[in-house]
Amino acid sequence: MESPNAFNNLASNLDKDEKSRLLNKLKMQSVLSEEPLIGVQDPEKQEKTDAQFDRLAWYTRLWYWLLGLFTSKTPHDIYLNDLVAACGRDINILYPGRYDYQESLLKEGFRSEIASLKESARFFYAALDSSVQRDRGAFMGYLASLSLPDIHEALVENTDPNLLAGAHPELADTKLRTLALECIEKETAKITDDVHEIMYQNVRVLFCLKALSSFLYDRFLMAFKQNSGDDGAVCPVSIVKTQLIGLNNILFSMKKIPSMELLSALFVFTMQEHQNEQDFDEDKELQKFIQRAEKAIGVIRSFNKHIPLTKIIRCALRDLSWEPSELAGGEDWFAVYKNYWIESTQSNFAQWIRERRNKKLVEALEKYFDGGELLPLESSEADQDSEQIPINGVLLLSFLLTFHKRIFMPEINIIIRPILIDGEFCRQENRIEFTESYNVLIKLDDIIKAFDISLSASGDLGKQWAQISADIQSITIRRRKVHAITEQADEQVGKIVRNAYDALVSMEKVLDGVASVGHLTRYDTLTNLPKICGKGTTFMDGLALAIKNIHTAVQLLDDIKAVDAIDD
Repeated sequence: MESPNAFNNLASNLDKDEKSRLLNKLKMQSVLSEEPLIGVQDPEKQEKTDAQFDRLAWYTRLWYWLLGLFTSKTPHDIYLNDLVAACGRDINILYPGRYDYQESLLKEGFRSEIASLKESARFFYAALDSSVQRDRGAFMGYLASLSLPDIHEALVENTDPNLLAGAHPELADTKLRTLALECIEKETAKITDDVHEIMYQNVRVLFCLKALSSFLYDRFLMAFKQNSGDDGAVCPVSIVKTQLIGLNNILFSMKKIPSMELLSALFVFTMQEHQNEQDFDEDKELQKFIQRAEKAIGVIRSFNKHIPLTKIIRCALRDLSWEPSELAGGEDWFAVYKNYWIESTQSNFAQWIRERRNKKLVEALEKYFDGGELLPLESSEADQDSEQIPINGVLLLSFLLTFHKRIFMPEINIIIRPILIDGEFCRQENRIEFTESYNVLIKLDDIIKAFDISLSASGDLGKQWAQISADIQSITIRRRKVHAITEQADEQVGKIVRNAYDALVSMEKVLDGVASVGHLTRYDTLTNLPKICGKGTTFMDGLALAIKNIHTAVQLLDDIKAVDAIDD
């Protein structure tokens, strides 16, 4: 399945010439009839029966009144029976084999037409499922671009983070994003009423096609049972009355055929996942798509011609003034379209910021470790699809492990160990803080490796994870256990990182105090610093470098946390 980003890229990046080429090719190959779909599904409105009766000639009303004396029925009921019978006879004469008004039965001819409609709806269901149903916003963005090419191009150019950064190098990321969002407001405000109406009609057709393709045909057809006679399967209207009215409302709302722009958008989205296949033939697929669309639309038109659905419902309900209802839908197209651009822009900027920070972080890490790569952890994995326990903060642990191996032990520890052994602090609290920080940092390698081992197949957490993977249990129970073990692992990672971070911050402050001879601060120097320094400047130069390395490590930890936060 394509990711949502694939559809966003399709909606935003397919160039204007390519869209125009596809649309023109579609128009050249299509022979869609402009004949209205509604056909006989748009009968004339009728007055209420009571109003019609009151307008009858006095002698006609007298006649119905006399009939009522002999039948124990009201004149209005007798008049209504005549109207319903006349309507039913018209249906039988004009559309034989569809409806038995005397028994209120749908007949074999009706069932056959519904079966054909079901088959045509399959095409629309598949087309909608692979396009608008999968990403409505992206589809709306593409569809609108066919009617709004200039506005679309302006939106693409003025919401692109790279283009905006190139045009405004002096602006911060947040300001660039604000400019992009302001562009969306400005460009969408230019959409004219005519284009609003075009898009509204296209989306209404989409909505109606969705309703038609989602209609419960099988349930409807299963209501037909074989008749005892030779008339085939029949179905009492009373059983499917609600579905019948629903289908009539759908067909009544479908007054227009899909536009070329709409079919073009459906084709592009439908073929998106196949266009990179080696044997993909665009012309062949386009021709096949058009033929299926024409056939499906033709079946809808044929159904409306051969099934007087509104008249049948009027007869069945004994209400000749009954009217189908227009389906609501399509009114929100502009909100969906605009929201698509806002969300896409926000997502693009988040991705752009993430990539820039990642790039800067990679460059900073390479510089810090003299081009060396981070040391990996054997059993820790961030990939959610991995068979290992997925945890957060893997990069932080990897950094701390590499820091301990390549910076702390060979460079920093050589300088600060004499302070631990021989240093005489003026304040005891500084000695305690230094010792505690040192103990955390010196054991960092062992702590991280111990955690890594706990995630392995032989470790405590690893064994629990293997058991969860092997157990056959409900999804709910499995999800709860997975959450519990990943939460436990994340807590341990968080504790390791927090302790290391706090130790580095404290160590930097203490060492900065040691190096700041003559400055009166909470962190003071050593009383025996000259003795530890000895002759020359080697120790003090090493101390300055140690402080710098620790300070950089703290900054890099902050940068890694920031990148992880964006990824989350």
